[in-house]
Amino acid sequence: MRRWEYILGKYLGVMATTAISVVLMAAAFAALLFHYQHGIDPFMMTAVGFVLLEAGVIAGVTIVLSTVCGPVPAAVVSFLVYVMGTVKIGYLSTALNGCQTPAAKAIGLTFYHLLPNLECFNFKDALVHGVPAPAPYLILVAIYGLCYSGFAVYLACAAFSRREL
Repeated sequence: MRRWEYILGKYLGVMATTAISVVLMAAAFAALLFHYQHGIDPFMMTAVGFVLLEAGVIAGVTIVLSTVCGPVPAAVVSFLVYVMGTVKIGYLSTALNGCQTPAAKAIGLTFYHLLPNLECFNFKDALVHGVPAPAPYLILVAIYGLCYSGFAVYLACAAFSRREL
């Protein structure tokens, strides 16, 4: 087995496990919605797909980190990437705009642009208010998620191929 096959299998296994869990939770939620509201918003399945895309991005980042550092730092940094990627637009951009030191601002902007924008996968407000997202936006977010997670898996394969076992 080649090293890239191992990394790809690891990623696909994580995604399969996540997909099963998310689909089961979505089915339970849909059953509750149907019971109480006598209907299901068709956009809910689209939102579930984007939850899986978000999970794919996080899984890709986690696998990259697990190939370059130990399990504890990988878990901690992955959690921080998740938190910072979720609050990226609101809080992080405001903090960077208030930064006075040019070097710190440059480093902060570099991390800002490298972090995944996980908020773009969040369609909870659209579901609650019954406002479907425009199709071009959904397509762009899907491309972004696929490219980000694909690049992360590529980086993990490259890092793991150079690692001495």
